[in-house]
Amino acid sequence: AALIEIPGGRTMVVDAGGVDSPRFNVGEWVISPYLWHHGARELERIIISHPQKDHMAGAIALLRNFTVKELWLGTFPDEEQNNSFYRRLIRMAMEQGVNIQRIDHKTLHTDAMTLWVTVPGLDREKASINDRSVMVGITMGRHRFLFPGDIEAKGEEWFVEHHPQTRFSVVVAPHHGSGTSSTPAFISSLQPQHVVFSCDATRSKKIPHPQVLDRWRNAGSHLWRTDQQGTLIWETDGNELWWQPPDRGG
Repeated sequence: AALIEIPGGRTMVVDAGGVDSPRFNVGEWVISPYLWHHGARELERIIISHPQKDHMAGAIALLRNFTVKELWLGTFPDEEQNNSFYRRLIRMAMEQGVNIQRIDHKTLHTDAMTLWVTVPGLDREKASINDRSVMVGITMGRHRFLFPGDIEAKGEEWFVEHHPQTRFSVVVAPHHGSGTSSTPAFISSLQPQHVVFSCDATRSKKIPHPQVLDRWRNAGSHLWRTDQQGTLIWETDGNELWWQPPDRGG
């Protein structure tokens, strides 16, 4: 889960975390309290990269706890028919009058930032759910941030072809740093200063994959891991970029 706050206190969420069980829900016990602590009472939008639980399990709690204006989804007709959790999420949003948008490309401009989303233009019959993830990019001044969902090698190849040599300040490693992603061409094209691995300390040591860590490190990026450092916070005024400001501890 990633939270983006722009001037004026407006907040949006990109993906909504993983674990969903009767005993623990990341949306209820992690994301919502964090938002309340920072004064949020409504969300401009929730963007779900793709319909897998590790990216959307917390979204229902957010719909319950906050006024949500928009829900942005990719186009996953099979999942809307067969994935009960995804259907439940969409039904709840409809019941609450949330503006649901199924998108493949979109750009929004504000005084503070440019927000754009894109979906790799791959054959839906052949591409995996991961490679059809909604990718979210944000530009604030001279800094760019990328949230690529779970795209893998094919999705990365498409992105590099259509966004050649687009540099980023902060990139969330695709697919949690899995060995199926973070190809050399993708890394070479983006050349980010910082790479964030959203990963779970209890999972296999192959996520993030050691070879993937080496690729990013050898490219000169600074590596950050949620399994080791917990919540990671970035702040920018469009010119400078700060990690975890002292008054915003994660």
